[in-house]
Amino acid sequence: MIHRVEELPPLDTLFSGQEAAKLRMESALCAYGTGRPFLSLYFQESGGRMSAAFTCMDGAASVLSGPLTDWEELSSMLRALGCTQVFCERPAPSGIMTPLDTGPVLRCCPGDAPEMDDARYDPSPTALYPVLAAAFGKQVLPPFDAWYPDFSHRQRHGTAHSVLLQDKAGADAACALALTAGRGAYISGLAVLPGLQGQGFGGRALGALLHHLRRKGYTAVFACTPDPARERFYLNRGFTGYGRFYRYLPAAARKDDT
Repeated sequence: MIHRVEELPPLDTLFSGQEAAKLRMESALCAYGTGRPFLSLYFQESGGRMSAAFTCMDGAASVLSGPLTDWEELSSMLRALGCTQVFCERPAPSGIMTPLDTGPVLRCCPGDAPEMDDARYDPSPTALYPVLAAAFGKQVLPPFDAWYPDFSHRQRHGTAHSVLLQDKAGADAACALALTAGRGAYISGLAVLPGLQGQGFGGRALGALLHHLRRKGYTAVFACTPDPARERFYLNRGFTGYGRFYRYLPAAARKDDT
């Protein structure tokens, strides 16, 4: 049975090895709480025990699951809530939801990276968005009017941090963003302007972000990517394998789609 609840209990001993999904959930809840129409928190119970927990925010769900999770009930609830994307670190049984992508969850402990003179720490989100849009395209990135209120709110409340790097001419060149909760951080964006890619800006932006996060007291940083080249990028900069993530559509694939 699934219940909507107002408070997330301590999850340190529950759903072990799912730190990226926990961070996504906890960061949103720390920024907004549960008294908002666009963010809701749910528990699933089986035999008197919690079998799953998930948040749904603006159509995106983050799920913590275990051996007792009833995936059919869970996917039905996600569809009823209007979720269009599901993030989790345990695979759903085949046929219940439609896979979108999968890849490694990577982890690092931020080291003593030096502060960079050409980096702006926690700049205005209006400066970040053009770099993100140029790198990823507006088909991938939410519209500015939807993205800006969310990220600026999180940044004001200390549950998101960012860095912006400039080129030698002083123009914005690259940025890196992270969502945070407790002592953990989840990299939610890393972008370099297309004309400057391959010149080391991505590595420097990541290093500046790790320096900033360490200075703020965060001790573990997680990244997820389905791209093997991006995986190598992170591995070459001190990240190690931690687990695996899965993204789904909550609806099962139709027979003519398989």
